[in-house]
Amino acid sequence: MILAPYFTVEEMLKSSDHPDLAGGVYDTPPDVLVHLARLTWSVLHPLRQRFGPIVITSGYRPRALNAKVGGSHTSRHLTGCAVDFELRRYPAEKAWQEICKKGGGEWDRLAFYEQRGRFHVDIDPESEDQRGLLYLGDGGWRQV
Repeated sequence: MILAPYFTVEEMLKSSDHPDLAGGVYDTPPDVLVHLARLTWSVLHPLRQRFGPIVITSGYRPRALNAKVGGSHTSRHLTGCAVDFELRRYPAEKAWQEICKKGGGEWDRLAFYEQRGRFHVDIDPESEDQRGLLYLGDGGWRQV
Protein backbone atom coordinates (compact mmCIF):
# COMPACT_ATOMS: atom_id res chain seq x y z
CA MET A 1 0.00 0.00 0.00
CA ILE A 2 1.45 3.36 -1.06
CA LEU A 3 1.66 6.19 1.49
CA ALA A 4 3.36 8.71 -0.81
CA PRO A 5 5.58 8.55 -3.88
CA TYR A 6 8.51 6.25 -3.03
CA PHE A 7 7.09 5.18 0.36
CA THR A 8 4.90 2.20 1.26
CA VAL A 9 3.13 1.17 4.45
CA GLU A 10 5.01 -2.12 4.37
CA GLU A 11 8.43 -0.47 4.67
CA MET A 12 7.15 1.55 7.65
CA LEU A 13 6.19 -1.68 9.42
CA LYS A 14 9.19 -3.91 8.79
CA SER A 15 11.90 -4.86 11.23
CA SER A 16 15.07 -6.29 9.75
CA ASP A 17 16.31 -7.38 13.19
CA HIS A 18 13.03 -8.88 14.42
CA PRO A 19 10.72 -9.60 11.46
CA ASP A 20 8.60 -11.92 13.60
CA LEU A 21 7.60 -9.01 15.85
CA ALA A 22 6.79 -6.49 13.11
CA GLY A 23 3.16 -5.68 12.44
CA GLY A 24 1.29 -6.22 9.21
CA VAL A 25 -0.82 -3.79 7.21
CA TYR A 26 -4.11 -5.37 8.25
CA ASP A 27 -3.38 -5.50 11.97
CA THR A 28 -2.01 -1.94 12.19
CA PRO A 29 -4.40 0.44 13.98
CA PRO A 30 -6.05 3.01 11.67
CA ASP A 31 -4.72 5.97 13.68
CA VAL A 32 -1.17 4.65 13.20
CA LEU A 33 -1.73 4.59 9.43
CA VAL A 34 -2.95 8.20 9.57
CA HIS A 35 0.16 9.26 11.52
CA LEU A 36 2.45 7.39 9.11
CA ALA A 37 0.80 9.14 6.17
CA ARG A 38 1.27 12.56 7.77
CA LEU A 39 4.88 11.79 8.65
CA THR A 40 5.57 10.56 5.13
CA TRP A 41 3.98 13.50 3.30
CA SER A 42 5.10 16.29 5.62
CA VAL A 43 8.64 15.11 6.40
CA LEU A 44 9.97 12.12 4.46
CA HIS A 45 8.72 13.07 1.00
CA PRO A 46 10.25 16.59 1.16
CA LEU A 47 13.52 15.17 2.51
CA ARG A 48 13.60 12.63 -0.31
CA GLN A 49 13.05 15.35 -2.88
CA ARG A 50 15.93 17.28 -1.36
CA PHE A 51 18.46 14.51 -0.62
CA GLY A 52 17.44 11.55 -2.76
CA PRO A 53 16.47 8.00 -1.78
CA ILE A 54 15.73 7.23 1.86
CA VAL A 55 16.01 3.81 3.49
CA ILE A 56 13.66 3.28 6.43
CA THR A 57 15.43 1.38 9.21
CA SER A 58 12.62 1.52 11.79
CA GLY A 59 9.08 2.85 11.61
CA TYR A 60 5.97 1.85 13.52
CA ARG A 61 6.75 -0.57 16.35
CA PRO A 62 4.17 -2.70 18.10
CA ARG A 63 4.88 -2.84 21.86
CA ALA A 64 6.67 -6.21 21.71
CA LEU A 65 9.03 -5.01 19.00
CA ASN A 66 9.66 -1.70 20.77
CA ALA A 67 10.57 -3.58 23.98
CA LYS A 68 12.87 -5.96 22.08
CA VAL A 69 14.85 -3.08 20.53
CA GLY A 70 15.07 -1.23 23.85
CA GLY A 71 12.73 1.58 22.85
CA SER A 72 11.24 3.94 25.39
CA HIS A 73 7.74 3.13 26.66
CA THR A 74 6.77 6.63 25.45
CA SER A 75 8.42 6.26 22.03
CA ARG A 76 6.55 7.88 19.18
CA HIS A 77 7.39 4.78 17.14
CA LEU A 78 4.52 3.15 19.09
CA THR A 79 1.98 5.49 17.48
CA GLY A 80 3.41 5.72 13.97
CA CYS A 81 4.71 9.23 14.66
CA ALA A 82 8.43 8.39 14.35
CA VAL A 83 10.78 6.79 11.88
CA ASP A 84 14.52 6.15 11.67
CA PHE A 85 16.17 6.37 8.28
CA GLU A 86 19.38 6.59 6.29
CA LEU A 87 20.11 8.48 3.11
CA ARG A 88 21.11 6.15 0.31
CA ARG A 89 23.12 8.49 -1.94
CA TYR A 90 23.64 11.77 -0.09
CA PRO A 91 26.30 12.09 2.64
CA ALA A 92 24.47 12.09 5.96
CA GLU A 93 26.78 14.59 7.69
CA LYS A 94 26.44 17.02 4.77
CA ALA A 95 22.65 16.69 4.82
CA TRP A 96 22.62 17.34 8.58
CA GLN A 97 24.70 20.49 8.16
CA GLU A 98 22.37 21.77 5.44
CA ILE A 99 19.29 21.09 7.56
CA CYS A 100 20.83 22.94 10.50
CA LYS A 101 21.60 25.96 8.30
CA LYS A 102 18.50 26.08 6.08
CA GLY A 103 15.82 24.18 7.97
CA GLY A 104 14.00 21.29 6.47
CA GLY A 105 10.54 19.99 7.24
CA GLU A 106 7.56 19.84 9.50
CA TRP A 107 8.95 17.70 12.30
CA ASP A 108 8.78 17.95 16.05
CA ARG A 109 12.27 16.51 16.47
CA LEU A 110 14.90 15.54 13.96
CA ALA A 111 17.91 13.79 15.45
CA PHE A 112 21.17 12.82 13.80
CA TYR A 113 23.16 9.85 15.10
CA GLU A 114 26.67 10.79 13.97
CA GLN A 115 28.38 7.42 14.45
CA ARG A 116 25.69 5.54 12.53
CA GLY A 117 25.01 8.19 9.90
CA ARG A 118 21.33 7.69 10.68
CA PHE A 119 18.44 10.03 11.40
CA HIS A 120 15.43 9.82 13.70
CA VAL A 121 12.44 12.04 12.99
CA ASP A 122 9.16 12.36 14.81
CA ILE A 123 6.06 14.47 14.70
CA ASP A 124 3.63 15.52 17.39
CA PRO A 125 0.18 14.70 16.03
CA GLU A 126 -1.35 17.44 18.21
CA SER A 127 1.00 20.24 17.18
CA GLU A 128 1.59 22.30 14.08
CA ASP A 129 4.68 23.95 15.62
CA GLN A 130 7.49 21.57 14.74
CA ARG A 131 11.27 22.10 14.38
CA GLY A 132 13.54 20.74 17.14
CA LEU A 133 17.02 19.54 16.12
CA LEU A 134 19.09 17.13 18.21
CA TYR A 135 22.60 15.83 17.57
CA LEU A 136 24.19 12.71 19.02
CA GLY A 137 27.96 12.80 18.73
CA ASP A 138 30.91 11.86 20.92
CA GLY A 139 29.78 14.29 23.62
CA GLY A 140 26.24 12.87 23.82
CA TRP A 141 22.98 14.56 22.82
CA ARG A 142 22.84 18.29 22.30
CA GLN A 143 20.16 20.66 21.10
CA VAL A 144 21.04 22.46 17.85
